[in-house]
Parts: sequence; structure tokens; C-alpha cells
Amino acid sequence: MKFRIWVSLTLAISFCVLSVSGLLSFFLPYGRTTAAVHSVFGFLFFLTVMPHVWNNFKNLKTYIRK
Repeated sequence: MKFRIWVSLTLAISFCVLSVSGLLSFFLPYGRTTAAVHSVFGFLFFLTVMPHVWNNFKNLKTYIRK
């Protein structure tokens, strides 16, 4: 059960950081720090999507069938 919590929490945090860093990149001049943060959390988000889908596959299948 703890693995599910960590995966979901990591996805939520990385989504929030990606949203903020994406907005900063859009509205402010280019900054290496913002780009680096966005890249790192984008990679982390990408890595945690598959375990999230694996953990919730049964529910996702139910949603698709409706």
C-alpha cells in the first residue's frame, strides 16, 4: 500500500512543479534553473506514470468500458 501512496504523491508533486515551472518558462525570460527543474521533474513524472497505470489498471479498464 505504501508504494501506491508514494507513486501518487510523486505524480501530484511533480505535476504541480511542472505546472509552475512551465508557467515561469512561458512568462519570464529563459532561465537555466527553471529549465533544469522542469526537465528533472518532467523525467520524474514520466517515470512514475507507468507504475501509476499499473496500480490503477483495473479502475482504468472500468472507466474505458463505460
